Amino acid sequence: MKVFSSSPTCFIPLPSISLPMRFNHLAETVDVSLQKLKSWLQASAASTPSDNSLSNGLAELSRVSSLVENLLQVPTTQRMIIGIRGKNCIDVVLDGYVGLLEACNVIRELLMMTKERSQGLHSVFRRKGANRATTCSIDAFVISRGSKKKIVHQCLNQSNQVSENCSRYSEAEKDLETLVLLKVMGDVIIISASVLSYLLTYFLSSCGNWCPWKVPTRFLLKNRVNRGNVLSQVDDSIHALRMLFSGKGGGDVDGVAMRETQRRLKAVEEQMDHLEIRLENVFKGMIQNRVSLLNIISN
Repeated sequence: MKVFSSSPTCFIPLPSISLPMRFNHLAETVDVSLQKLKSWLQASAASTPSDNSLSNGLAELSRVSSLVENLLQVPTTQRMIIGIRGKNCIDVVLDGYVGLLEACNVIRELLMMTKERSQGLHSVFRRKGANRATTCSIDAFVISRGSKKKIVHQCLNQSNQVSENCSRYSEAEKDLETLVLLKVMGDVIIISASVLSYLLTYFLSSCGNWCPWKVPTRFLLKNRVNRGNVLSQVDDSIHALRMLFSGKGGGDVDGVAMRETQRRLKAVEEQMDHLEIRLENVFKGMIQNRVSLLNIISN
């Protein structure tokens, strides 16, 4: 599956031209932060999304928004934006931010859905324990994880379109100073879309890539097989429980296994809360960037 529509390796250095010192410094600062995200993406893309990696990526993305906001407050930047007011290039940037904000909303919904489903199953286990009577609740959890695939793929396609639009729009710009600004803003949109796309893959059910039935059920339940993130780990536990209840697991569910499953469900709830806070910071920063752009254009 193609995760990122626009490869971060397509970044080019900022043109070396004479620019006001403050603008040039802030533009380079944004570019340095984007390069960090590019390196993060390249390192992360080869493996399953991990909890710490996602948190770090969102934190750096939030920092990018803060740096962009500083850049937009520079008078030189504002004069450049006013100079291209009404042109397609600035509209593409504004539309790009709309696409990013929509992706953030989808991810927020996925975080909330995942947390609610985990809380629900956790509650059932506390009240009823692990037995065949809870199979329906387990099945509902698995179905909900699988149903997110369609939502994720739709949002990935939208993020791909955002990246493709921003990768083309600045080619016709002749003014070198404005080209620097457009390149920075375009890279912000492209790399932000890539980060959010990577976060979206976190919610894809591991069923298609992982075969828990090839590992002894007792290992899956008792934490002897630890994969990259809490969602993958809780998937392992849930699949193992289903196998035991269907008579294919070769054993019974003991107290240790049940406590481990509940611990993993609790870890999912906590991770969803943590990512939601990180995402909210990103969302607010992007909104502020777009509002600042609109304010400059309307002056």
